[in-house]
Amino acid sequence: MHTSMIFVRRQQGSNVSFGLICRFYTLLLASVFFFFPHFSAAGYESKEEKRVLILFSAQSDLPAHPLVEKGIKSSLAADTEFRIEYFIESIDRYRISDQTYYRQLLDLYRLKYSGKKIDLIIPFGAPALNWVVAHGDEIFPQTPVVFSGILQEQLKKLNLRDNIAGVLADIDFAGLLDTVLTIQPQTRHVAVVNGASKTDLLFEEKIRSELEPYADRVDFIYLTRLPLGTIAEKVQNLPENTVVLFYLLTQDGDGKGIKQQPAGRHPE
Repeated sequence: MHTSMIFVRRQQGSNVSFGLICRFYTLLLASVFFFFPHFSAAGYESKEEKRVLILFSAQSDLPAHPLVEKGIKSSLAADTEFRIEYFIESIDRYRISDQTYYRQLLDLYRLKYSGKKIDLIIPFGAPALNWVVAHGDEIFPQTPVVFSGILQEQLKKLNLRDNIAGVLADIDFAGLLDTVLTIQPQTRHVAVVNGASKTDLLFEEKIRSELEPYADRVDFIYLTRLPLGTIAEKVQNLPENTVVLFYLLTQDGDGKGIKQQPAGRHPE
């Protein structure tokens, strides 16, 4: 039976600070050094070089990616004396679903990393982790994997190897709404904006479940699975005393990939 080590951190609200990202990856990489000793080889003084592959699920220009990348690099620089060479890849899963593309991407990575020993893979998001589980051993045999940005529901579908660990994305949507109602006690309506990709729909299910107990206090308006233009139009015409909760929208109802950044705001 395969086992895996999972660290769970609850995140209050939807904005992720750079400091949190640094602490987040400090915890992750500490687990790698402890549980996967072949990565932390003896000889810190020799400045041994290590290669780290960061694999993003979405397109390369997603606003969250530079923050995640900066957090990883900052944590590694602070907690290891290795010289680290980084490889950054984006599989663009939310905009491209053609299987021919993914076969060619696999061929590209096989060629690109042929002869290069990758010491650690960090997949960010479910598509990236799915790819690593399916193809990682073929291109990067025995390489430790530390994931993040994964929901528990997504993880249940995967058969993780012993060298895979990570931190679950456990978003406290009820806590976020509590904060909103404390700051904006006059709130009467809550509009929830969310997308239509598989990941978006999992978040929507979680949001609806966590916010259901508040149905007797506020009126919920779900702007989900809609074309982006329709969402924008409806947001502009929301009633007074409405708060918009927006966490994730990677693909709209027309199947278009969206460049976005998690946010929560009150329309003026």
